[in-house]
Amino acid sequence: MDITKAIYDRLASDAALVAWAATYGGGPGIFTEKKVPEDAHFPFVWSPDNIADTPVGNKLQPAREIYRDIWFCERRTGDASSLRNAALRGRNLFDRPLMSVEGGTTIISSCSGPIPGETDDNIDALIITVRLVIDGPIVVHS
Repeated sequence: MDITKAIYDRLASDAALVAWAATYGGGPGIFTEKKVPEDAHFPFVWSPDNIADTPVGNKLQPAREIYRDIWFCERRTGDASSLRNAALRGRNLFDRPLMSVEGGTTIISSCSGPIPGETDDNIDALIITVRLVIDGPIVVHS
């Protein structure tokens, strides 16, 4: 099961979030790689990898509890209202609605945040943390 693709697809399915993010390579500025491409423009969404992945199932029903941070980043302008709106929109995408994950079933979907992310002086960032409990085998693609 591909958690990264499922998270990307959920983020990219939201028209308002896609409109907020800059474009990159003909698509929305939503990145799931370890590093944001150097030529990417602000604002963007970044979710590089799971921050925790724990088996919670049993022999008869394998399951994983996965936590993943999603960063919402923009250049500092003095008004972070659009950033906050984007992060809250992201939180609403993952807090309670179950999501389709190839090869598995989402049992629990919850989200916390947003909280401020540590960045340099020119960038504002807010982070949401997604918690997913998914049954079935897990495949993580980098």
